[in-house]
Amino acid sequence: MSLRIIHTGDLHIGQKLLNVCRLEEHRAMLYWISSQIKETDASVLLIAGDVFDKANPSAESQRLFFDWLADLQKIECLKQVVITAGNHDSAAYLQAFNQLFSYLEIHVVGADHNQDSSWIEDWVIPLKGDSGEYEGVVAAVPFLFEYRFGLKNKQMITSDIAAEEAFKTSLKKLYADLAEHAQTQYPGLPVVAMGHLTAIGEDSLVGPQPIEIHRILNNSLDGKLFDLRYSYVALGHIHKNYRVKGPSNAWYCGSPIPCSIDEAEDKCTRGVWLVELKPEDAYNISKAPSPKLLEAPHLRTLIRLRGVKDSIYRQIDELDLEASPFTTMVWIDAELPIYELNFLPDLREYVADRDIRIVGYRTKPISAKIGSNEDILLNDSEVEQDDLLSEADGLFENFDLSSLFVEFLKASEEEDPDDELLNRLIMIASDADQDGGLSEALDANEQSTNNPAEV
Repeated sequence: MSLRIIHTGDLHIGQKLLNVCRLEEHRAMLYWISSQIKETDASVLLIAGDVFDKANPSAESQRLFFDWLADLQKIECLKQVVITAGNHDSAAYLQAFNQLFSYLEIHVVGADHNQDSSWIEDWVIPLKGDSGEYEGVVAAVPFLFEYRFGLKNKQMITSDIAAEEAFKTSLKKLYADLAEHAQTQYPGLPVVAMGHLTAIGEDSLVGPQPIEIHRILNNSLDGKLFDLRYSYVALGHIHKNYRVKGPSNAWYCGSPIPCSIDEAEDKCTRGVWLVELKPEDAYNISKAPSPKLLEAPHLRTLIRLRGVKDSIYRQIDELDLEASPFTTMVWIDAELPIYELNFLPDLREYVADRDIRIVGYRTKPISAKIGSNEDILLNDSEVEQDDLLSEADGLFENFDLSSLFVEFLKASEEEDPDDELLNRLIMIASDADQDGGLSEALDANEQSTNNPAEV
C-alpha cells in the first residue's frame, strides 16, 4: 500500500511575457499535468501556491483554471486536490471557493488566519489512497505575511536579528504544531507539509540566490524550519526544482513552464514531482522518499539572441521552429552602428513568414559605453519605450512596502489592515514591475476593485 502524490505549484495562470498572452500555453500545461496524474495513477494533487499570476485574475484565466478542476473530476484514480494560496494569489478569493470545492474533494487553504479556533482543522487534511481509505495527511500552509505573526516591522523589535529570529521561531512553531495535530488525529499515517516561502537549496553557494519574499528576513530559511515528523515537504515560490538545504525532506517543484526568457535560459529541467509514501515512512526522516521528476514537454521556445546584425540574422535562420507547438518568442540584444539602431522594420520583414514573435529588443551602439541602451517592448500594433523587466525587478527592493502600509493605515485609521488589503498592495507593486508603471497598476487595481465580477 502506498500513496502517490503529484506535487506542483507556481502555475501563474494568466501570466504574460512582455505583454504577450500565454493562456493557450497554460492550458496545455494544465492538461499535461492531468495526463501525468493518469499515467502515474496518482491519488493526490498538491498545488503549492501561485495558482494565478495576479491577485485579480482575468475572467479567461479563472475560466481556464475552473474548467480544468472540473475535468480533474473525470480522472478515476485522483481522490483529492489540495491548493494553497501563494504571494501572487488573492488568499480571500481562493478561500471563498473552499466550501463548494470541498464537495468535490478539492481543498483550498487561502486566508492565513481564521476567525475561530477551528483553523487548524482546515489546514490539516487527511489524504485518501487507492482504496479510498486515509493513507496520509497534509499540513497545507499557504503564503504567510510576517504581519500574521504579530511582526509588523523590524523597528517594533529591538533589532533586525531579533525580528528575524522571532519570525523563524513563529514559523517553526507553526509547522511543529501542525505536525503534532496531524500525528494526534491521524496516528500512524505519513505526514506531508506544504509551504510558499523562500528557502535555500543544497547548492546555495552556486549561482544567483532566490528572491526573499519575507521582508523581515536578512538570512534565508532552510530545512531546519520543518518538523522532522514530515515525510515530505512540498514547497512553492521558487521557479526551479531543488532540495532544500538541511535535515528535512523539503523540495521545490519549480514552475512547470518558464515564466520569463531568463528562466528559459537557466537550463532547469521543468516538470512536476511524483512522491510515493508508504506507511513505514511515517515520522521516520531516515526513510523519507525522494521525489521523481516527471519532465514537462517543451511547449514554447523563449530565447534571447545577441550580437551584431548579421549574427542575429544567422541565429534566426538556425532556430528550430519545429521544436515546440507554440510560436517561438525572441528577445533581441543587438549591437549596431549608430546609423542602424532602428532596424526593427528590417527585422520584422525578415521573420514575417516564420513562426516567430519578436517580443522586444535592446539596441546598443557598437561604439557606445555600456549603459547607453535603448530598450523596446513590442506589441502587435505599436512600439513602446520601456525599461527591461529585469531592470525593474529591483524597483521596490529597498522598501518594506507591507510594513510601510501597515503603519500608514494605523496612523490614519487606528487599526491593522486585513490580509486582503495588504496582499493587494503587494500585488500593485508587482503589477507596476510587470506592466510598466505604478500609475497603470493602480488604475488596473481600482477597476478590478469596482468590478463585482472580480475579487
